[in-house]
Amino acid sequence: MTLSDAFAALDAHYARTLDRLAQPDALRAAPGPDRWSEAQHLWHSDAVARGSLGAIRQIQRSGDDAPVHPKALSILEGGVMPRGFKAPEAFVAPADVDLDRLRRDLEKRRAAFAALAEDPSPLSAPGTFPHPRFGPLDAERWVVFTAVHTAHHDRLIGEIDGEAAV
Repeated sequence: MTLSDAFAALDAHYARTLDRLAQPDALRAAPGPDRWSEAQHLWHSDAVARGSLGAIRQIQRSGDDAPVHPKALSILEGGVMPRGFKAPEAFVAPADVDLDRLRRDLEKRRAAFAALAEDPSPLSAPGTFPHPRFGPLDAERWVVFTAVHTAHHDRLIGEIDGEAAV
């Protein structure tokens, strides 16, 4: 996935999600035990996006020199996140998601990524910041990671919708 593809995918995600949150009764519940609801997937995706923006800011201040791992490059370039990763505790969605706060948070993240799309110069800062599963990522790849991760959760939400329609 290219950087421009990532920005386009993130903007489309935020547009769809904010439209969906305008009708909170349409959000699907968790399809079973140990599975997340649609709101929890959205909360988690936003928490990860917030973390990605933090990583980009950290790189601007003082990024590491570590190279990006080839496996991470392959996943990000392919645009598909593998299934089965457990979210780090800080990124596990609460049982009850405050939808008003989530909407405000999503609007902030959408504005932040739109600003980076408009002026991507902060993404050219040298260095990397470590991702807990993929290792060091540079600033541009943090944006791509966010888009790939968000698309992964959008697919999981689509599965919830499919299960609810059966």
